[in-house]
Amino acid sequence: MGIKRYDRFRESVDYTFALINAEADTDRYQTPQLNTISNDYNEEFTKYLWEIAEIRRIDSIGGTEAKPGMRRYSIDELVEFEDIIHMASTGIVCGIKVCKYPMGSFMEYQTWSGGYIEGFIRMDSDDERFGEYFIWTYIRMEKLRGILEKFDGKIKLL
Repeated sequence: MGIKRYDRFRESVDYTFALINAEADTDRYQTPQLNTISNDYNEEFTKYLWEIAEIRRIDSIGGTEAKPGMRRYSIDELVEFEDIIHMASTGIVCGIKVCKYPMGSFMEYQTWSGGYIEGFIRMDSDDERFGEYFIWTYIRMEKLRGILEKFDGKIKLL
């Protein structure tokens, strides 16, 4: 008698939460990551992260605004979140990294008690000034369970 495979087994929020914590506790250098399961959820997910984030950033790669030698650069002062989020469905990757044990203390979010959640999306640009958009959000760890509950079935642990 062999072990049965359950290909369509859907993990509970509690199980995912426990697994994230176990992964973080086991290897402090490998941060658990969850991504959206479909680009159809990118806009809703990124808007929610933007709303609950304490720190928000928008960066770009390439385009006519890029300075020579700059791969990724800040465009916070050049665009508004609401003006670019419509490109979320073109996302190359969209998700969160759970940083329970930050490795540094250079940035404010790395000093938060309990760690932080880094939300991200990399997506195309429809503005010739920018090649691609990156949206970064930094969220306090106590909001992790709420994210998992709200997006249950729409994000998965890698």
